[in-house]
Amino acid sequence: MITSICVIVLVASSSALQLNVGVILEGAGHGKENAFRKAIFSANERLQKAQSHGSQQMTLNMTLKYIEIGDSFGAAAATCQLLSEGVVAVFGPDSPTTSAQSQWICQTHQVPYFLAQWNPLEILDDVADEYGDNSAIGLLNYTINLHPTHNEVGDALVDFLHKAEEWPQLSFIYSHDDSLVKYEKLLSQFKGRLIVRRLNTVALTHKYIIKYFMTTSTQNRFVVDIPKADIEEFLKLVKGEEFRGYTGYVEFDSNGRRKNTNITILELSQDGTQEYGYWNEKDRLVVTKNFSTTQAEIYKELTGQVLRVATIEEVPFMMYKGPMEEEKSSNKNHWHGFCIDLLDEISNSLGFNYTIHPVADGNYGVGKMINGKEVWDGIIGELQSQKADLAVAMLTINYERERVIDFTTPFMNLGISIIFKKPEEKKPELFSFLRPLSPAVWGYVLIAYIGVSVALFFVARFSPYEWTNPHPCNIDSPLLKNNFNMLNSLWFTIGSLMQQGEHFS
Repeated sequence: MITSICVIVLVASSSALQLNVGVILEGAGHGKENAFRKAIFSANERLQKAQSHGSQQMTLNMTLKYIEIGDSFGAAAATCQLLSEGVVAVFGPDSPTTSAQSQWICQTHQVPYFLAQWNPLEILDDVADEYGDNSAIGLLNYTINLHPTHNEVGDALVDFLHKAEEWPQLSFIYSHDDSLVKYEKLLSQFKGRLIVRRLNTVALTHKYIIKYFMTTSTQNRFVVDIPKADIEEFLKLVKGEEFRGYTGYVEFDSNGRRKNTNITILELSQDGTQEYGYWNEKDRLVVTKNFSTTQAEIYKELTGQVLRVATIEEVPFMMYKGPMEEEKSSNKNHWHGFCIDLLDEISNSLGFNYTIHPVADGNYGVGKMINGKEVWDGIIGELQSQKADLAVAMLTINYERERVIDFTTPFMNLGISIIFKKPEEKKPELFSFLRPLSPAVWGYVLIAYIGVSVALFFVARFSPYEWTNPHPCNIDSPLLKNNFNMLNSLWFTIGSLMQQGEHFS
């Protein structure tokens, strides 16, 4: 593909003896350098065969510049240096920031610029076409992009998620603000629950992104848009040229953007990636997957297999009828019940055999944190440690268990409900205020009340501060009076208990 591009650049740009093509690579891109050198060599071979004898011979050369990853200043300096050396086209760097610097410089000097990733500046052309804004026209006249437009990618994703998979929820993970514009159609037209997360760390691997998502959500359905640092070469074409490449038949519109893209949909399975279908603008979504073949492959894998079934003895689902020994037999003929009948029907349909193994601890499964690691016991632990192939039992499905193992459709729903009787309205009785406490408690309160009052009476008798002169005007009066008699003591105590004021006369 690079060879075809180089030949096109040669024919379309100049008829000079020496034509230089500039290439800017980020980091240690030796694999990409070898690919470009091979393309230049192949292009020169084609030129020699195409040129007639006696005509002026033309040779294609490559001028290579290395920059640091993400170094936009270095990208601008390398682009200017290439233009000063008289290159006829520039193959830009990978990252968006460095690529944007090289693109603007090439646009200013009217030098073709090639890239193979989505360009946010294409939105300006869309705005110009829709609203007639002439100020945005011509910003990408010298840019040739092999990447599908964001509208096509958005339509393909929307059709796939709605018509094929019917996703109820989607988590969108991105690392750059341009992704929100790139997937605008998906974000605006998705009908289910949408969760958007931004990853500020750009050096994330694919496995780390999946782990990050599984720990922050309960759904594993997501779309990820992050920079791909492992791309070894760019796909670049001249505006209007058509050819068949690694990504299918490639053609461009008048703006140099790829059109009529055929997007292949792959499904990840245990045997690797398999083709699910494809999407294009004309036919929309076309599903080519043969579901009957997939079902037949599952039957073939299970035929003749002996599966270890973990269970718990419980009437009437799983009951033992074999010989009474220290360890119960694993022979399925020594067991009966609803679960055995269910297993017999499934095994007859799929062609496998099975043995019964009751769990040693007799538990269904509870997760515990041991030394910072989650460990499950019972049936769940048997499945997690792969001591059992499947489990059939009266096992309740809950969120914690669904997080670590897969459940089939439940074979029984208990439908447990709680019924409340509507209370009857009755007129309150005279002593209904006594109902909150039992008679014994009320007796203790009464005893405490009388005891405190008697204690207060005697304390007031012994205290000299409670004896006062009833006639303050007669200072020499020998008569003293104590207000805390028995009746007043009872009154003071009941007033304190009821949090009311009390006054003695």
